[in-house]
Amino acid sequence: EIEAVMPSYFAAWDDDETHVAKQRAGDWAQVADGLYKYLHRHHSKFREQRESELSGREQVILYSEKEAPLEHELKAHRSMLRAYQWHMMSGRRQGEALRELMDPEHSKLPMLDTLVTFDWREKLKLPHAPEETGAMWHCQQKVSLSCWGGAVVRHHSSSTPAAPRLQTTIIFYVTEVIEQSAESSNIMLREALREASVPVTGNLHLWSDTGPHFRSAENLYFYARVLPKERNQNVFIRWLGEQHGKGVLDQQFGLAGTHKHGWIGQFAREGPIYSIDDMCKALQQGADRQMKKYPDGPRYIVRKIEYPTNKATLRHFLYADSLKISRTYALEAEPYQGQARVQPALWNRVFAAFFEGAAEWLQAPPDPHKDHHLKRVFEQQKGVPPPRALLPEPTFDEKLQKQDRRRERARKRLHARVEHLRKLRDGVETAGSAESASGSSTSSSDSSSDSSGE
Repeated sequence: EIEAVMPSYFAAWDDDETHVAKQRAGDWAQVADGLYKYLHRHHSKFREQRESELSGREQVILYSEKEAPLEHELKAHRSMLRAYQWHMMSGRRQGEALRELMDPEHSKLPMLDTLVTFDWREKLKLPHAPEETGAMWHCQQKVSLSCWGGAVVRHHSSSTPAAPRLQTTIIFYVTEVIEQSAESSNIMLREALREASVPVTGNLHLWSDTGPHFRSAENLYFYARVLPKERNQNVFIRWLGEQHGKGVLDQQFGLAGTHKHGWIGQFAREGPIYSIDDMCKALQQGADRQMKKYPDGPRYIVRKIEYPTNKATLRHFLYADSLKISRTYALEAEPYQGQARVQPALWNRVFAAFFEGAAEWLQAPPDPHKDHHLKRVFEQQKGVPPPRALLPEPTFDEKLQKQDRRRERARKRLHARVEHLRKLRDGVETAGSAESASGSSTSSSDSSSDSSGE
């Protein structure tokens, strides 16, 4: 519609190789941003071209009926695309960081550090058998087990910085308590650190997804207050991106699954699984076969966990005015050496989180004209200044180039101002000449009238 009014409107856009390259690369957030700026500045940047090609009426139609609605629509889509691009980049960065630490051949995990990643498995229903009766099906709707999985990764005794060799321990904790709360997650993590004999040397890296049972004020108190003080150890708290948290535990959960090739499925062929003891036995048999098949692979710990009879009467939460836990992916806690009464220091490494509420794929596409949590989080994270040490220091040549650009812009503004004043002056002189000529002709006609009257 714009080209119908002004055919050469997008000529400069098509000639710009930068925009063409972004379109070929599929970087639509940057394309939308560039197109919005092009529309927003076209009336001032190409003013002479518009005045020469269009009449006054066509200029009004182009600006008010064509450009303005499209600019308003594009502004909303630009905001949504930029926020979604940031979300995808954040999830990708977190996933790559975890993979680099767990890479068996090129691991970047420091020699003395230990990494623990954990997650809850989908609930295991009881009873389980290859062929189920109606009574079994109805029972499954009421009886189920919770399974917490963890992977403890550290360097082998023969590992060196030049040739790293990682040792992995997979943990399956099964419990009859189906509540997967923050308190339950803390209990499981504490037990895993004890049973896997995680050393207190080096740093402790904790990785999980962003579920509310892993990322909450109650979890944060345990991660950033209890563990650093009890272990006298730095704790690096990391969360994977929403909908981007697949890893080694998902592989292990699938290996021990209920399908016909899984550990539970194979055990159920010999007889139905009726109790938590049968479930632990099925997992243990599968783990023994796996360790026998791969002697150099991970070792397994399978155990039934029983919670305390009564819940704790006192629950601890950690809140901070400068921190919203649903808006971060990375925190670090450091104990004060030798000062037991001083709380550990906590740093927020400011890594955005995006999704809230129901899964995104279960909802209708977001309306770009309405406020959305993607936009809110992106704007909030973008407004956080980086630490001073991370700000780039311009070189001497860059400073000179900046001064040259500033002088060039000032020169163009002055030139435009002078041209505008010249046009005003020429218009005033033309109007004055016309008025003088009109006054002379009027005087002549008056003189002629007087002569004829005499």
